[in-house]
Amino acid sequence: MATTKAKSGNTGKRTKNRKIKIFKIAALLIAIPGIAAAIFLIRYYYVFNGIIEDKFGKRYDLSGIEIYASPTVLYPGKRIQLSELEQKARRLGYEERNTAGSTSSANFQRTRTNQLTISNDAS
Repeated sequence: MATTKAKSGNTGKRTKNRKIKIFKIAALLIAIPGIAAAIFLIRYYYVFNGIIEDKFGKRYDLSGIEIYASPTVLYPGKRIQLSELEQKARRLGYEERNTAGSTSSANFQRTRTNQLTISNDAS
């Protein structure tokens, strides 16, 4: 009886060693493509970062760039104060056209008490 116990003990070790070996192989099969993909993505990050910096300038040079925005959505029937619309037109570079005419191609004119005509051409 003592000899059978020794054989069954070796079989347990072999099974345990086999499971560990399979686990290591599976881990390698997962880790190697993962590392390769990470290297590939890191390389292309630097490639595309270089392209972007060439097109738009260096990241540390952005301090001199100023961005101004004041979006206004206009559509027929929208209620807006005429004085506010005139102010926005002036801020955008439109000049008020008086009866003698204007030198600027971008101008606006009050045509009625509550109507503003904005044009972008010299006509």
